[in-house]
Amino acid sequence: MRKILAGFLIISLFLGIGFAKADYSEKFEGDYKIDESGNANVTFITTWLAPEDLINQSKEYVRNVSVENATKVMLSAELRSLKNSGINLENATLELKNYDNDQPLKKIVRGVAVGFSKYYSYDDVWEFSIDALRLFELSNLQLGSLTETIEFENYYKIELPQGVQVLEAPKSFTSEAGNSKISIETKVNGNIIEIHSYIKIAANESRENLQTIFSNITIPKITYKGIKGNEVFSEWKAIRTSRITVHDDYIELNNTEKYLSPADYLFYLRLQIMQLGVENATRMIKQNTINQYAQQGIKVRDGSVKILGLENTSNPLEIDSYWALENYTKKNDTDIYEYPYNPTLGLKGMNFEGRLTDQVNQTARVEFILPENGKFVEVPQEINKELNGNRVVLKVTQEGNKLVLESTVFLRYGTPREDFEKLMSDIPDQVVVGYSLESKKAGVCGPGIILGFALLPLIGLRKRK
Repeated sequence: MRKILAGFLIISLFLGIGFAKADYSEKFEGDYKIDESGNANVTFITTWLAPEDLINQSKEYVRNVSVENATKVMLSAELRSLKNSGINLENATLELKNYDNDQPLKKIVRGVAVGFSKYYSYDDVWEFSIDALRLFELSNLQLGSLTETIEFENYYKIELPQGVQVLEAPKSFTSEAGNSKISIETKVNGNIIEIHSYIKIAANESRENLQTIFSNITIPKITYKGIKGNEVFSEWKAIRTSRITVHDDYIELNNTEKYLSPADYLFYLRLQIMQLGVENATRMIKQNTINQYAQQGIKVRDGSVKILGLENTSNPLEIDSYWALENYTKKNDTDIYEYPYNPTLGLKGMNFEGRLTDQVNQTARVEFILPENGKFVEVPQEINKELNGNRVVLKVTQEGNKLVLESTVFLRYGTPREDFEKLMSDIPDQVVVGYSLESKKAGVCGPGIILGFALLPLIGLRKRK
């Protein structure tokens, strides 16, 4: 069993830490040479220093299974780990050293990190991150329950293209609590950035001390400018049109949702629908929508769903639906029906760090048609907010008993979080359409919602109401 566990040390670094009931120590060296296209030739050297007994058993494991087999398994695990941390390593090689002598065991990984540094025309800068404090790996550990001390000494050297100007680099700092400590020291010399970091998590360190040490710690980013680059990103584009025809005791809702991009996601959707079967997929979308209505207290009198654009991939994928609904709008104490509408189409609450890694382009058009005995008593104010090419627009048009809301939300690739928050800061979470009916029957109450797109997740950024 110990031999197997020793093998786990070299295959999965922190599994080894977890199994070794002794202090753990390693040295890591990362060398990055970034070219003008943002790719980086990288060399990662890990030197295991302790615990000695488990390292010796790891060496024995390598010799027993052969260095070739051990290397293959380790390289596969390494590539998987790097991919999970956001690094796509191509032409990768892995070399083990000192498995057949008394020197510290070393692992050397070389390759090309494709697209390591990304160019953003938004502010004409290049940007990448260096996980100098090993936060991605530490997140796999339950630090507050360690019975052994872990210690990392890390050295990073980043060589940027000649002639660029470094705008931002990790700031030097030290944070200590109890017997634990983390620190970063950074030096910038022209196009060369050197970072030395130290991490020590003491055995049985309290959670309070660890929270003190790691409070407000994030993976630092490095930015520079001086050369132009190409942007590679997806645009999530969709259009929704809705017509709401109001009757005395129910409404008719006609929806059309068109999904225009990205192409790879639309291909995936079409494939899933074809594999499931169009009839089954249609039934599933219909039932899911009925369930969402039911959760909001809305009664479905009638409904139908159609899926279009499956065979001709040059056309948008389209979902058409018709619904006859009771309790769709909310009647307040003054006998006014209220229809809440989100002018940001649900995007104000999306959560992301750093920058937007895709472009978002959503439009929606909602048309209200009141009966002859209806009257609009509250109409939303128009919105037209723009910041560095990002925009949120709400246009309102009224002609008698017809009211049209037209919304556009466009968010550029590379928009920083702070600009996104500034754009959304004074835009309300919802506006209200109010109308009255000289109804022959008493009105009924309901939540007054627009359900979100049937298929589009918008890369996890949308939030359904």
